[in-house]
Order: sequence, then C-alpha cells, then structure tokens
Amino acid sequence: VHQSNLTAISQYNYLCKQYHLQDENTVKCIKATIENYWRTRIQPLFDPYSDQYSNYVIDIGLIENKTTKQYDCIVIELNPFERTTHPSLFDWIKDADQLRGETNQLEMRVQTDYYPYIEDYIEFLLEVNYCNELNEASSDRPGMEPYFMFLDQIKTQLSS
Repeated sequence: VHQSNLTAISQYNYLCKQYHLQDENTVKCIKATIENYWRTRIQPLFDPYSDQYSNYVIDIGLIENKTTKQYDCIVIELNPFERTTHPSLFDWIKDADQLRGETNQLEMRVQTDYYPYIEDYIEFLLEVNYCNELNEASSDRPGMEPYFMFLDQIKTQLSS
C-alpha cells in the first residue's frame, strides 16, 4: 500500500509454485477478494490516520470456505513500506513504479515456475534442519519421518 492505495499483491511464499494459482480464474477471484477486503475492511481503519499510515506492507491470509467455495481474509501482520521488508515476487528497485502506484493499476503476481535452484534450497533446508552427510538428523519427534527424506522425494520428482 502506497499513499493509501493498494498497488501490488504477491503470493507470500514465492519459492513454491502453487498449482491452484496456475488457474487464471482462481487468481482473478483471489485478487478481487483481497482488493475488496482491503477496500471495505482495512482502508477505512487507516483513512483517519493517513498522514501517519499511508505507506505499509500488509500480509493478508486467505482461508477457503469449503461451504461457499469463497475465500475469507485475515490480517497476518503489517510491515513498513521499506526495502527491509521482503517484497516477495516484486523487487523494490525494478518494480518501484508498480509498488509506488505510478502504473495506476493493481498487479497480482504468482509463481509460475519451479524454483530455479531447488538443489540449493534443499541443501539450505538440510543445513537448517541439522542434517549431516549421512542424512541423519536429530529429532525431537521420535517416530516421525525425517524432513530430509521428504526433501529427497521432492528432489527426485523435480529432477525426473
């Protein structure tokens, strides 16, 4: 949100290609849902304080209502409209015009490709999960399949 205008929407987890987000109609529905939620529920709360809170990044979660087949929205968190806030599928420099609302059009981006360096990402996750060269990890959940086995399965599927 820049100068009290919703300027960009991005898939939160930019590392994952979400299959349901590959459908254009689904993306349009999600975009309209978020835009409507922001205009009717969020913007009115900030309008009285626009001199202080006109620029921010807001994380909005969507929960699919299985009964109505529509989405309910919730606010996850607010962040400063600063380069220290991750822009997900946008870039603070390359997409400055879009993020600052200079295109006068709300844009929504979703990941359409697989993460290009999946091996690096998997290696990073293994390191974070304290896996050693023998693919062993200490676990505080005995009996559960180690996370690295799941990652190995993904790696095999993506490379075939």
